[in-house]
Amino acid sequence: MLSTVDLNQKLSKSEFKERYAVLEKELIRLQRQIISAGIPVLITFEGWSTSGKGALINQLSIPMDPRGFRVYEGREGPSDLTYLQPFWAHSPGQGFISIFDRSWYRPGIEKMFSKNQTKCKYIKDALNFERHHLNSDALIIKFFLHISQEEQSSRLKKLTTDDLTSWRVNEEDFKQNFHYDEFQKAFDYVIEESKDLGKWEIIEAEDFNYAKIKVISTVIERFKEVLKSPRLSSADEVELKPLKNTDPFEEIDLSVKLSGDKYKEQFQNLGEELRDLGVRCFRSQTPIVIMYEGWDAAGKGGSIRRLTSFLDPRTYRVVPVAAPTKAELSRNYLWRFWRQMPEMGRMTIFDRSWYGRVLVERVEGFCRPDDWKRAYAEINEVEKHLVEQGVIVVKFWLEISPEEQLERFNSRLEVEHKKWKITDEDWRNREKWDCYKSAVDEMLIRTSTDSVPWTIVEGNNKQHARIKSMQTVVDAMKRHLADS
Repeated sequence: MLSTVDLNQKLSKSEFKERYAVLEKELIRLQRQIISAGIPVLITFEGWSTSGKGALINQLSIPMDPRGFRVYEGREGPSDLTYLQPFWAHSPGQGFISIFDRSWYRPGIEKMFSKNQTKCKYIKDALNFERHHLNSDALIIKFFLHISQEEQSSRLKKLTTDDLTSWRVNEEDFKQNFHYDEFQKAFDYVIEESKDLGKWEIIEAEDFNYAKIKVISTVIERFKEVLKSPRLSSADEVELKPLKNTDPFEEIDLSVKLSGDKYKEQFQNLGEELRDLGVRCFRSQTPIVIMYEGWDAAGKGGSIRRLTSFLDPRTYRVVPVAAPTKAELSRNYLWRFWRQMPEMGRMTIFDRSWYGRVLVERVEGFCRPDDWKRAYAEINEVEKHLVEQGVIVVKFWLEISPEEQLERFNSRLEVEHKKWKITDEDWRNREKWDCYKSAVDEMLIRTSTDSVPWTIVEGNNKQHARIKSMQTVVDAMKRHLADS
């Protein structure tokens, strides 16, 4: 594929200046329209070392309004949870352009080479990342900067002989040049695998004047296309497979109880285990994500307080999830959760989570039917990715009966310091119990996977619910540490 590209494309300096003067004005005009139309744009520059990514990004950036774009290095940082986190963290909002030096496919390419693999799960994760953003009506432009092995070798030698540029060259660059053919096979594989999501624009980068014009011309062309025709990806019809099991609560007994003395004993014993395991996970740099979902007044807050009472407060963070802000609504629905992911060795506890997509957003009509139908697979993909990257992921559904919920609502109204917990929205949600029940059942069935199963917690008895959730977290930490 790359071997068939003609790298002899050239453009004289005078031709470049003449064409650039026209393209510059057009790019400025179209960027304003992208901002007005509220279209999020991801532009990624992939390619060989020394192929000129920095120079081309700079040339593209010069004409544009700097308030409407930002350039990021697509590289995993020491505190990032996974190699996809920097891309998720910098996903653009509506009308904004995120430009990445390196693509979300680069970690997979490097893994394929280092392990001599023809395929790599990292590539599948990158494909999912791209698909999720296309489904959120984002425009994605992918550039691959191509130069020959001889040209790369020449540029490496030139850079290393100059004290001002030698710092830009490292051992990995020389390794890529030495194993040029193997890397080219990996690049070819990625270009072929991802073509259905959107073609790569191959930039013949041996002549910078030619490459600069082709990059800017391509961006202008893609801007015109998306402004002329609305994005259709999210309008695609989604068909879900029929559910085999329709009752995830078949074996759940809400009458289960735990006596006070037994509760205190188990609570203390589990707490001590939790404290010890928390230290071990911190030392081994194991990140933990815990999600609590459940009915209003099901006891999520109480369970979280008991769980965290034994943990070092410097090692965990509790994230209460409310209605999305304007900035969050302008991005993919998963973005705000990726921004709250824990650093290595730490824990994030979500009080409600991305499952709002298939619960409240579904029931209240805050998203299109195909959006929440698509979300089951998207969430499963993200959770599997986290687990494969060494993250402990635990998710709870706290189940209570309608009668128990009503009793708790009324009791809260009678206690002054608990009245704030009851809102008009809680009562409205209660009136839609049957609608929410159907959504909950389907969510539990479609998103309980081998890698991240749901734990349904019988919540009518608060003591039992707290002990079961603590025991589940303890067991998950033990399993992970034993397998590490």
